[in-house]
Amino acid sequence: MNKNQIAFCHEYVNNGLNGTQAYLKAYKNVKKEETAKVNASRLLTNANVKEYVNSLQEKLQDEAIMTAKERMKWLSDVVNNIQREEVFVKGTDGEDLLMGSRNADLNTKLKAIDTLNKMSGEYVTKVEGKIGIIKLEDVI
Repeated sequence: MNKNQIAFCHEYVNNGLNGTQAYLKAYKNVKKEETAKVNASRLLTNANVKEYVNSLQEKLQDEAIMTAKERMKWLSDVVNNIQREEVFVKGTDGEDLLMGSRNADLNTKLKAIDTLNKMSGEYVTKVEGKIGIIKLEDVI
């Protein structure tokens, strides 16, 4: 792939532009929208471009997913009153109005601590059972 094709893919995926807009950004010498539209459509059917677009989209999705450490930090922030919840009320027109924010209630904090304990392996599952003696001649 050449540098214009790569730029096109980045404009298309990372900046959320449609094909025509991405083509006009990547190929500065093209001025006509119709030309950009046709060429963008052709580019998006190119196997190498499609593969690169897919890899960029997958990378964006991976970056959007919180890591276990990020989730643990967020839950800790709930417990420590750093992560607050927004409070809304219904206005006279039926729309939700933001009134402010508040700390999580005790039940929410307990759930956050419980989840943190599970994530860090604090809980131990005990398994109890009895094992009897089996004679070899009973098996055969």
